Amino acid sequence: MRYSRANSKTITAAFRQLAQVCHFHDKWQTSEQWADTLKLILPDVVAPVINDNYLNKTNFDKALKLDRVINANFHNYTGGTNSIGIMHWQYSPCSKTENVTKVYCYITLPL
Repeated sequence: MRYSRANSKTITAAFRQLAQVCHFHDKWQTSEQWADTLKLILPDVVAPVINDNYLNKTNFDKALKLDRVINANFHNYTGGTNSIGIMHWQYSPCSKTENVTKVYCYITLPL
């Protein structure tokens, strides 16, 4: 499935909605885990992207990076100054192979 602005906005809107739920605050999860959580918790909201098989870790990362407000706050770890409560961290897991891919993680915080 090719990128579309509508699919990207559906993902970011759903993640912003999920970020407001107290149960998910202060929990680092990978983009794949968050994508799966969206499918389970908000299936009605993300139905258009689920039906198109668009909601996966790659497209989840892409959607969040393309959202200006979310992207602007990715590395804003100062308490009380992050306007949306979504932060980002990436790392490369230790591996003995040459092909090491970065893992993108996100955390939601109370506002």
